[in-house]
Amino acid sequence: MGHDAIWLPLRDLSAAEVRSKLNLAVKGLRSEGRARNLVVDDLDALADPRPIEASLASLWRCQRELGGHLVLSSDRPLPARLAQAVELDSAREVQMQPLDRLEIEGFLRQSGCPSERVTTWGEILELSTLGHPQLVNARIAALEKVGFIEARAEDLLGNTPDVDRIRFEARRLIAELPTGPRELLYRASLLSGRVTRQHLMSIARIADAVSEPGDAIDVIAGPWLEATEDEAFRVSPLARGAAEEARGLVWVKSMHGQVAWTYLLQRTLTPWDISAILMHCYISGSSAPLAHLMQSLLSANDEVWTAISEACGFYTSLGLRTEDVLPFERTHDLYIFRILQYRIASEKDPELAMRLASKVDEEFENAPDDRASHFFRFLFLSQFLALTKVHYSMPVVISRAEEFRRLAAEMEKEFPDKMAEAGGALEAEISRSGYAQLVGFRLIGDIRDVGDIQRLVQALEIIPQESAREMLESIGNPENIWPYLIEQTWLSEDNNTQTDWPGYCETLLHAFELSARCGAHSMACAIAPVLIRTINENLGDANKAIETSIDLAKIVGDEPIFQCALAKVTCDSGDFPTALAIWKDALPRWPNPSQDIGAVFSYRIAGISSAQNDSWSEAVDFLDVARDLVDKGDRPEFALGLSMDAAFCRFMSGDRPAAVTGFGEVVSSLRPMQSKLCTEPLLSLQRRIGGILTAISDRNRTDTELKKLAGICSNPDPFITDASISPPLDLLRINLIDIELDHGGSLRCSFREAPHLRSSPFTAFRSTSAGPLFRLAQRTRDFTKIVADGLRQLDALAMASEQLANGSHDVMDHYDGRYRLWPVGAEELLIGNIIVALFDLAAAGELDRLPLTCSPEKSAV
Repeated sequence: MGHDAIWLPLRDLSAAEVRSKLNLAVKGLRSEGRARNLVVDDLDALADPRPIEASLASLWRCQRELGGHLVLSSDRPLPARLAQAVELDSAREVQMQPLDRLEIEGFLRQSGCPSERVTTWGEILELSTLGHPQLVNARIAALEKVGFIEARAEDLLGNTPDVDRIRFEARRLIAELPTGPRELLYRASLLSGRVTRQHLMSIARIADAVSEPGDAIDVIAGPWLEATEDEAFRVSPLARGAAEEARGLVWVKSMHGQVAWTYLLQRTLTPWDISAILMHCYISGSSAPLAHLMQSLLSANDEVWTAISEACGFYTSLGLRTEDVLPFERTHDLYIFRILQYRIASEKDPELAMRLASKVDEEFENAPDDRASHFFRFLFLSQFLALTKVHYSMPVVISRAEEFRRLAAEMEKEFPDKMAEAGGALEAEISRSGYAQLVGFRLIGDIRDVGDIQRLVQALEIIPQESAREMLESIGNPENIWPYLIEQTWLSEDNNTQTDWPGYCETLLHAFELSARCGAHSMACAIAPVLIRTINENLGDANKAIETSIDLAKIVGDEPIFQCALAKVTCDSGDFPTALAIWKDALPRWPNPSQDIGAVFSYRIAGISSAQNDSWSEAVDFLDVARDLVDKGDRPEFALGLSMDAAFCRFMSGDRPAAVTGFGEVVSSLRPMQSKLCTEPLLSLQRRIGGILTAISDRNRTDTELKKLAGICSNPDPFITDASISPPLDLLRINLIDIELDHGGSLRCSFREAPHLRSSPFTAFRSTSAGPLFRLAQRTRDFTKIVADGLRQLDALAMASEQLANGSHDVMDHYDGRYRLWPVGAEELLIGNIIVALFDLAAAGELDRLPLTCSPEKSAV
């Protein structure tokens, strides 16, 4: 405040002494007779304001008359009487907040800290002082004296003489508080972070309860409990360590343990509350409160654990080094803490979690061989297997899974006895399959390619076969995931730049033999069809695939999925009749076909194979079933492709009216999908549908040529062409009208699509659509629109002719509506259609249907 400032300290003065000092200040200021800035420091706002009210008002009037400033500091807001005495309004009242990181760094720069060390010291000071201005000032002053040396680890908690002096003074003031407020402050000083008034009340009610806790909070609120923006409190950094100095370490440890329990009284816990409980349990050496939280914590979702890991990440590295000793004397306290440590680390730092797992393994090796140790080992392994974000080698996973299975078996046997000892009983038996599913869940996440299968087999071969069977069958029950995993390994191999199909087949065969030996039937049934398919298609050896299938069938029998794969191999070997018989027997037995996309593809394969062997009726039947099994909501393009393939096979089977109806339904279904035309899979689907309709409308195509198109529309692979776009729907409409006129049993499709064709924006289709539309008019002898159709064609031809002359013609251009002269002789197209219409009507004796219009006057004549 400059050289004119006067400092008037009032700390530890009685009311009479304060009144006397204020009166002397008034007398001195008036005698000097000039404006000065006066700071009245440490005014006791908790004491009775009446003895000093008049003196403070007199001081304010003096400063106002002389033109000086008056600054009052207190540990809490002024009571109403004193605020009125100095005419204080809220705009001139400032609540001092802790210094934040940017303010501390700014303070460091002002004090001469080198720029390269500002960030590091800023972080250390923020953590060690919690932003308290006095402590920040003391630490920076000490650093300035030594030239802002490079930070060391001990600087995070280390004190300077100035800080020690400030804390000593704080402890002296705390010791002078009344008994209740002092006791509550000692307890509260053990807290970290924010604390609500309700929580403070809970802490006050701990054994040897503080009487009148609400009044005690009011006494320490302000100087020792700093108010936060959310109407909670934060313990002043000045009170940190006061309890240990006054009561000793034994009291502090005991009280930390009791404080941890108070969090459990809250209706909800935040991640920072979990962090505080971990801290109190760690310092007290007891994890009992954590044990009560463990079930709900471990069942929380990933989003909750992400937040917890952010708040509690500090605790994950505790006790990892050989020389580190955690403060837990009882074994189960250590295990509870370790399990939560591992859960937090698995979310935040998987590599650290692996180090923790190794440390936990060491500690369990030295643990007592009793029920408690077995239970907590079981609980840890359940987390080990469930948390798939931490990736271990397959042998490690299998080893831990085998240990988990053994412990689960022990618990199944012992738990009912323990319940009986406690006077209770289980409502239902514990099923071992429930534990096995956890193992299966872990293995599912670890199997991605054939190398993982190979490592899995190698790891399983060294454990008891019964254990191997349980682990493998856990993937097969209750929902069989094995077919998806094996298919995934095939896709992974197929996507490799350098495939090794012989090696792939050898690994699958080895895995099949293991599953057969140990009785893992679901795995064997998943491997068998993929193995013979790979030998057939990727190795190109159908005969070897059939030979291999004979041995596989001894294990999997007539399992329908395997039989369908065998049918495809049999068909490829040249024996379609046998293959067809196998398909007809196996496909209806497919388990849960509506829930398995594999069933859809098997029906599709059977349909395409039937078409390739001229069994068109069977092809129709198979493809119809495939279409009906597809979820139209999830895979609309795939379902539409199957519908088109089925309609094509109907066409080839001779049921052409029904086929045309099917084509029309497909084209109609494409209309609402056109907004996605430039993206897959619709892009490829419309290309393929357009190709089939174009081929069928081409009367020069033979059945042999058309046969090659069977099944192309349901092909999931992209259809790559030089064109960047697919044919517009208008082209499909033109071809559909032509096909229906040639093969249809009615004209419903043509009538539905003709209006859309007439409103086409594309110049190319406006110039070519008049032909099929005129054919439609001829069929119905309704020529009312042929002139309009012909004029639309001539206008489009005029625009196309102009573009060709300018070298700018594009078949996808939209008609611009501008007036142009028709190309020479183009009108003959329209005239010719009119003449044909006249002859058609005359021949049918229906000239009265000639669409002529005249003026009302001529009509009357």
